[in-house]
Amino acid sequence: MTQPSLLELAKQGDAQAIASVINYLLQPKNITAKVLLKDGCLQIMLESFQVPEQKSSVTFIRKLIIKLEATPIKSVKIYGKGKGQTSVAWIDYLNLTPENEEIKKNSSILELAKQGKYETLSQIWPVWFPYPSSWFRAIILVPIAFPGARLIVFGLAGVFISLLGNSPILLIFSILFGLLIPTILLAFIYHIFWFIWQKPRSSNKLPKWIPTLNSLWAGFYGTIVMGLSFLLILTIFSELAFYSCNLYNKIPEYFNGCTGHLTGRATKVVFYSIENNDFLSQRWFMIWMFTAAYLYQLEYLLIKRLIPKLKVILKNFKTKPQSYSADRTDLEIDRLRGDMGLLEFRLSYTK
Repeated sequence: MTQPSLLELAKQGDAQAIASVINYLLQPKNITAKVLLKDGCLQIMLESFQVPEQKSSVTFIRKLIIKLEATPIKSVKIYGKGKGQTSVAWIDYLNLTPENEEIKKNSSILELAKQGKYETLSQIWPVWFPYPSSWFRAIILVPIAFPGARLIVFGLAGVFISLLGNSPILLIFSILFGLLIPTILLAFIYHIFWFIWQKPRSSNKLPKWIPTLNSLWAGFYGTIVMGLSFLLILTIFSELAFYSCNLYNKIPEYFNGCTGHLTGRATKVVFYSIENNDFLSQRWFMIWMFTAAYLYQLEYLLIKRLIPKLKVILKNFKTKPQSYSADRTDLEIDRLRGDMGLLEFRLSYTK
Protein backbone atom coordinates (compact mmCIF):
# COMPACT_ATOMS: atom_id res chain seq x y z
CA MET A 1 0.00 0.00 0.00
CA THR A 2 1.47 3.33 -1.03
CA GLN A 3 2.15 6.11 1.46
CA PRO A 4 -0.01 9.26 1.16
CA SER A 5 1.55 12.23 -0.65
CA LEU A 6 2.83 15.36 1.08
CA LEU A 7 -0.17 17.54 0.21
CA GLU A 8 -2.58 14.75 1.06
CA LEU A 9 -1.01 14.47 4.51
CA ALA A 10 -1.18 18.24 4.89
CA LYS A 11 -4.88 18.19 4.00
CA GLN A 12 -5.37 15.57 6.70
CA GLY A 13 -3.91 17.99 9.25
CA ASP A 14 -0.47 16.40 9.61
CA ALA A 15 1.66 19.08 11.31
CA GLN A 16 4.94 17.86 9.86
CA ALA A 17 3.54 17.86 6.32
CA ILE A 18 2.10 21.36 6.77
CA ALA A 19 5.47 22.56 8.06
CA SER A 20 7.20 21.06 5.00
CA VAL A 21 4.75 22.83 2.67
CA ILE A 22 5.18 26.20 4.41
CA ASN A 23 8.97 25.89 4.54
CA TYR A 24 9.09 25.00 0.86
CA LEU A 25 6.93 27.93 -0.18
CA LEU A 26 8.66 30.46 2.07
CA GLN A 27 12.20 29.27 1.35
CA PRO A 28 12.91 32.20 -1.06
CA LYS A 29 12.08 34.63 1.77
CA ASN A 30 14.37 32.82 4.25
CA ILE A 31 11.46 32.18 6.60
CA THR A 32 11.24 28.88 8.45
CA ALA A 33 8.18 27.46 10.15
CA LYS A 34 7.62 25.16 13.11
CA VAL A 35 4.15 23.65 13.32
CA LEU A 36 2.21 21.95 16.10
CA LEU A 37 -1.41 20.76 16.03
CA LYS A 38 -3.04 20.56 19.44
CA ASP A 39 -6.75 20.24 20.21
CA GLY A 40 -7.73 21.44 16.76
CA CYS A 41 -5.49 24.55 16.99
CA LEU A 42 -2.67 24.69 14.49
CA GLN A 43 0.24 26.62 16.04
CA ILE A 44 2.74 28.04 13.54
CA MET A 45 5.98 29.72 14.55
CA LEU A 46 7.51 31.79 11.73
CA GLU A 47 11.17 32.69 12.17
CA SER A 48 13.58 34.77 10.13
CA PHE A 49 16.68 36.88 10.66
CA GLN A 50 14.35 39.88 10.45
CA VAL A 51 10.95 39.55 12.08
CA PRO A 52 8.50 38.35 9.39
CA GLU A 53 6.07 41.05 8.34
CA GLN A 54 2.81 40.30 10.14
CA LYS A 55 0.14 41.31 7.62
CA SER A 56 1.58 39.50 4.58
CA SER A 57 2.52 36.43 6.63
CA VAL A 58 -0.96 36.08 8.11
CA THR A 59 -2.55 36.59 4.70
CA PHE A 60 -0.34 33.88 3.23
CA ILE A 61 -1.06 31.38 6.03
CA ARG A 62 -4.80 32.12 5.86
CA LYS A 63 -4.92 31.42 2.12
CA LEU A 64 -2.83 28.27 2.48
CA ILE A 65 -4.95 26.79 5.27
CA ILE A 66 -8.16 27.55 3.35
CA LYS A 67 -6.67 25.91 0.26
CA LEU A 68 -5.67 22.78 2.17
CA GLU A 69 -9.19 22.35 3.61
CA ALA A 70 -7.83 20.36 6.53
CA THR A 71 -10.86 19.35 8.58
CA PRO A 72 -8.93 18.65 11.82
CA ILE A 73 -7.84 22.31 11.93
CA LYS A 74 -10.40 24.48 13.72
CA SER A 75 -8.20 27.50 14.40
CA VAL A 76 -4.70 28.76 13.68
CA LYS A 77 -2.34 30.60 16.01
CA ILE A 78 0.55 32.31 14.23
CA TYR A 79 3.69 33.61 15.92
CA GLY A 80 6.37 35.80 14.39
CA LYS A 81 9.85 36.33 15.78
CA GLY A 82 13.44 36.89 14.79
CA LYS A 83 15.95 34.07 14.97
CA GLY A 84 17.80 34.06 18.26
CA GLN A 85 15.15 36.09 20.04
CA THR A 86 13.60 34.62 23.17
CA SER A 87 10.20 36.31 22.84
CA VAL A 88 7.80 36.59 19.94
CA ALA A 89 7.35 39.94 18.18
CA TRP A 90 3.69 39.42 17.28
CA ILE A 91 0.85 36.92 17.59
CA ASP A 92 -2.19 36.55 15.36
CA TYR A 93 -5.22 34.24 15.34
CA LEU A 94 -7.22 32.70 12.55
CA ASN A 95 -10.46 30.95 13.34
CA LEU A 96 -12.70 29.04 10.98
CA THR A 97 -15.66 30.39 12.95
CA PRO A 98 -15.90 34.01 11.74
CA GLU A 99 -17.69 35.38 14.79
CA ASN A 100 -14.91 34.20 17.12
CA GLU A 101 -11.94 35.35 15.03
CA GLU A 102 -12.10 39.04 15.98
CA ILE A 103 -12.52 38.18 19.67
CA LYS A 104 -9.43 35.98 19.68
CA LYS A 105 -7.46 38.54 17.71
CA ASN A 106 -8.25 41.20 20.30
CA SER A 107 -7.28 38.72 23.02
CA SER A 108 -3.86 38.30 21.39
CA ILE A 109 -3.41 42.08 21.36
CA LEU A 110 -4.23 42.31 25.06
CA GLU A 111 -1.93 39.37 25.77
CA LEU A 112 1.01 41.10 24.10
CA ALA A 113 0.15 44.42 25.77
CA LYS A 114 0.31 42.74 29.17
CA GLN A 115 3.76 41.43 28.24
CA GLY A 116 4.92 44.97 27.51
CA LYS A 117 4.50 44.82 23.74
CA TYR A 118 3.34 48.41 23.49
CA GLU A 119 3.69 48.39 19.71
CA THR A 120 0.44 46.42 19.60
CA LEU A 121 -1.32 49.65 20.60
CA SER A 122 -1.17 50.57 16.93
CA GLN A 123 -3.89 47.99 16.34
CA ILE A 124 -6.33 49.44 18.89
CA TRP A 125 -5.16 53.07 19.20
CA PRO A 126 -5.60 55.74 16.47
CA VAL A 127 -2.24 56.58 14.98
CA TRP A 128 -3.05 60.30 14.78
CA PHE A 129 -3.32 60.58 18.60
CA PRO A 130 -0.17 60.18 20.75
CA TYR A 131 0.27 56.81 22.43
CA PRO A 132 0.52 56.69 26.26
CA SER A 133 4.29 56.29 25.93
CA SER A 134 4.47 59.61 24.04
CA TRP A 135 2.55 61.41 26.80
CA PHE A 136 4.74 59.76 29.43
CA ARG A 137 7.95 60.88 27.72
CA ALA A 138 6.61 64.42 27.45
CA ILE A 139 5.78 64.45 31.18
CA ILE A 140 9.22 63.06 32.06
CA LEU A 141 10.79 65.90 30.10
CA VAL A 142 9.22 68.55 32.37
CA PRO A 143 11.30 68.09 35.54
CA ILE A 144 14.58 67.26 33.80
CA ALA A 145 14.57 69.76 30.91
CA PHE A 146 12.44 72.73 31.96
CA PRO A 147 15.26 74.29 34.05
CA GLY A 148 17.26 74.69 30.85
CA ALA A 149 14.33 75.75 28.68
CA ARG A 150 15.58 79.32 28.23
CA LEU A 151 19.01 78.15 27.05
CA ILE A 152 17.56 75.56 24.68
CA VAL A 153 15.01 77.93 23.14
CA PHE A 154 17.50 80.72 22.50
CA GLY A 155 20.02 78.18 21.22
CA LEU A 156 17.60 76.70 18.67
CA ALA A 157 16.32 80.15 17.71
CA GLY A 158 19.92 81.27 17.30
CA VAL A 159 20.54 78.40 14.87
CA PHE A 160 17.63 79.51 12.67
CA ILE A 161 18.66 83.17 12.83
CA SER A 162 22.30 82.38 12.02
CA LEU A 163 21.28 80.30 9.00
CA LEU A 164 19.01 83.05 7.72
CA GLY A 165 21.56 85.77 8.41
CA ASN A 166 24.59 83.73 7.28
CA SER A 167 26.39 84.20 10.61
CA PRO A 168 28.86 81.33 11.27
CA ILE A 169 29.91 82.67 14.69
CA LEU A 170 26.32 82.83 15.95
CA LEU A 171 25.70 79.34 14.52
CA ILE A 172 28.67 77.82 16.37
CA PHE A 173 27.75 79.61 19.60
CA SER A 174 24.09 78.52 19.38
CA ILE A 175 24.93 74.87 18.63
CA LEU A 176 27.53 74.67 21.39
CA PHE A 177 25.66 76.36 24.23
CA GLY A 178 22.05 75.95 23.13
CA LEU A 179 22.05 72.40 21.76
CA LEU A 180 25.24 70.46 22.46
CA ILE A 181 25.53 71.12 26.20
CA PRO A 182 21.81 70.45 26.94
CA THR A 183 21.99 67.27 24.81
CA ILE A 184 24.95 65.92 26.78
CA LEU A 185 23.35 66.76 30.12
CA LEU A 186 20.05 65.14 29.15
CA ALA A 187 21.89 62.12 27.76
CA PHE A 188 23.57 61.52 31.13
CA ILE A 189 20.25 61.92 32.94
CA TYR A 190 18.49 59.48 30.60
CA HIS A 191 21.41 57.09 30.91
CA ILE A 192 21.27 57.11 34.70
CA PHE A 193 17.52 56.73 35.09
CA TRP A 194 16.53 54.71 32.03
CA PHE A 195 19.40 52.79 30.49
CA ILE A 196 21.97 52.07 33.17
CA TRP A 197 20.07 49.11 34.67
CA GLN A 198 19.60 47.44 31.29
CA LYS A 199 21.82 44.48 30.61
CA PRO A 200 24.84 45.80 28.70
CA ARG A 201 25.69 44.22 25.38
CA SER A 202 28.75 42.03 25.32
CA SER A 203 30.10 44.04 22.36
CA ASN A 204 29.98 47.28 24.32
CA LYS A 205 33.54 47.94 25.51
CA LEU A 206 32.86 51.44 26.85
CA PRO A 207 32.64 52.11 30.60
CA LYS A 208 29.18 51.70 32.04
CA TRP A 209 28.85 55.36 33.02
CA ILE A 210 29.29 56.61 29.43
CA PRO A 211 25.93 57.24 27.76
CA THR A 212 24.92 54.77 25.06
CA LEU A 213 23.76 55.75 21.60
CA ASN A 214 20.18 55.37 22.82
CA SER A 215 20.90 57.81 25.65
CA LEU A 216 22.55 60.29 23.31
CA TRP A 217 19.61 60.12 20.92
CA ALA A 218 17.13 60.54 23.79
CA GLY A 219 19.06 63.58 24.99
CA PHE A 220 19.30 65.10 21.53
CA TYR A 221 15.65 64.52 20.67
CA GLY A 222 14.57 65.79 24.08
CA THR A 223 16.46 69.01 23.38
CA ILE A 224 14.79 69.34 19.98
CA VAL A 225 11.36 68.68 21.51
CA MET A 226 11.93 71.37 24.12
CA GLY A 227 13.12 73.93 21.59
CA LEU A 228 10.44 73.34 18.97
CA SER A 229 7.62 73.23 21.53
CA PHE A 230 8.57 76.58 23.04
CA LEU A 231 9.24 78.15 19.66
CA LEU A 232 5.71 77.17 18.63
CA ILE A 233 4.32 78.81 21.79
CA LEU A 234 6.33 81.98 21.18
CA THR A 235 5.18 82.00 17.55
CA ILE A 236 1.55 81.81 18.71
CA PHE A 237 2.14 84.69 21.13
CA SER A 238 3.78 86.68 18.34
CA GLU A 239 0.78 86.14 16.04
CA LEU A 240 -1.62 87.17 18.81
CA ALA A 241 0.43 90.31 19.40
CA PHE A 242 0.41 91.00 15.66
CA TYR A 243 -3.38 90.90 15.45
CA SER A 244 -3.79 92.85 18.68
CA CYS A 245 -1.47 95.62 17.55
CA ASN A 246 -2.96 95.65 14.06
CA LEU A 247 -6.35 96.26 15.62
CA TYR A 248 -5.34 99.36 17.57
CA ASN A 249 -2.25 100.71 15.78
CA LYS A 250 -2.30 101.46 12.07
CA ILE A 251 0.93 103.50 11.97
CA PRO A 252 3.83 101.23 10.88
CA GLU A 253 6.45 102.53 13.33
CA TYR A 254 4.08 102.15 16.28
CA PHE A 255 2.81 98.83 14.99
CA ASN A 256 6.27 97.17 14.92
CA GLY A 257 7.12 98.46 18.37
CA CYS A 258 3.81 97.25 19.77
CA THR A 259 4.28 93.76 18.32
CA GLY A 260 7.81 93.43 19.66
CA HIS A 261 6.82 94.74 23.08
CA LEU A 262 3.89 92.33 23.52
CA THR A 263 5.88 89.33 22.24
CA GLY A 264 8.80 90.12 24.55
CA ARG A 265 6.50 90.55 27.52
CA ALA A 266 4.80 87.22 26.80
CA THR A 267 8.20 85.52 26.51
CA LYS A 268 9.26 86.92 29.89
CA VAL A 269 6.03 85.68 31.46
CA VAL A 270 6.63 82.16 30.10
CA PHE A 271 10.17 81.86 31.42
CA TYR A 272 9.30 83.63 34.67
CA SER A 273 6.58 81.04 35.37
CA ILE A 274 9.09 78.25 34.68
CA GLU A 275 11.69 79.70 37.04
CA ASN A 276 9.06 80.07 39.78
CA ASN A 277 7.49 76.62 39.17
CA ASP A 278 4.18 78.23 38.31
CA PHE A 279 3.75 76.82 34.82
CA LEU A 280 1.24 74.00 35.48
CA SER A 281 -1.65 76.46 35.74
CA GLN A 282 -0.66 78.39 32.61
CA ARG A 283 -2.59 77.93 29.38
CA TRP A 284 0.55 77.73 27.31
CA PHE A 285 1.60 74.60 29.23
CA MET A 286 -1.24 72.60 27.64
CA ILE A 287 -0.02 73.73 24.22
CA TRP A 288 3.48 72.62 25.17
CA MET A 289 2.25 69.19 26.38
CA PHE A 290 0.34 68.49 23.17
CA THR A 291 3.23 69.64 21.00
CA ALA A 292 5.80 67.56 22.90
CA ALA A 293 3.56 64.46 22.87
CA TYR A 294 3.01 64.75 19.12
CA LEU A 295 6.74 65.19 18.49
CA TYR A 296 7.44 62.01 20.45
CA GLN A 297 4.65 60.29 18.53
CA LEU A 298 6.33 61.36 15.31
CA GLU A 299 9.62 59.89 16.50
CA TYR A 300 7.90 56.61 17.35
CA LEU A 301 6.23 56.36 13.95
CA LEU A 302 9.49 57.11 12.15
CA ILE A 303 11.53 54.56 14.10
CA LYS A 304 8.96 51.79 14.48
CA ARG A 305 7.08 52.08 11.20
CA LEU A 306 8.65 54.15 8.47
CA ILE A 307 12.29 53.08 8.86
CA PRO A 308 11.51 49.30 9.04
CA LYS A 309 9.30 49.62 5.94
CA LEU A 310 12.05 51.49 4.10
CA LYS A 311 14.53 48.76 5.05
CA VAL A 312 12.17 46.09 3.72
CA ILE A 313 11.62 48.03 0.50
CA LEU A 314 15.36 48.49 0.06
CA LYS A 315 16.02 44.82 0.74
CA ASN A 316 13.30 43.75 -1.67
CA PHE A 317 14.69 46.11 -4.29
CA LYS A 318 18.16 44.56 -3.96
CA THR A 319 17.13 40.90 -3.74
CA LYS A 320 13.86 41.13 -5.72
CA PRO A 321 12.17 38.38 -3.67
CA GLN A 322 8.95 36.77 -4.79
CA SER A 323 5.79 38.30 -3.38
CA TYR A 324 3.63 35.86 -1.47
CA SER A 325 0.24 37.48 -1.68
CA ALA A 326 -3.04 35.69 -1.22
CA ASP A 327 -3.57 35.45 -4.99
CA ARG A 328 -0.12 33.94 -5.55
CA THR A 329 -0.61 31.13 -3.07
CA ASP A 330 -2.56 29.04 -5.59
CA LEU A 331 0.32 29.30 -8.07
CA GLU A 332 2.84 28.32 -5.42
CA ILE A 333 0.84 25.28 -4.38
CA ASP A 334 0.62 24.24 -8.03
CA ARG A 335 4.40 24.67 -8.27
CA LEU A 336 4.81 22.53 -5.17
CA ARG A 337 2.54 19.91 -6.69
CA GLY A 338 4.59 19.83 -9.88
CA ASP A 339 8.02 19.94 -8.23
CA MET A 340 7.30 17.17 -5.79
CA GLY A 341 5.41 14.97 -8.27
CA LEU A 342 2.26 13.95 -6.45
CA LEU A 343 1.90 10.78 -8.47
CA GLU A 344 5.44 9.57 -7.85
CA PHE A 345 6.84 11.35 -4.77
CA ARG A 346 5.72 9.83 -1.50
CA LEU A 347 6.69 11.03 1.95
CA SER A 348 7.52 8.37 4.52
CA TYR A 349 6.74 9.01 8.15
CA THR A 350 7.54 6.99 11.17
CA LYS A 351 4.33 6.73 13.10
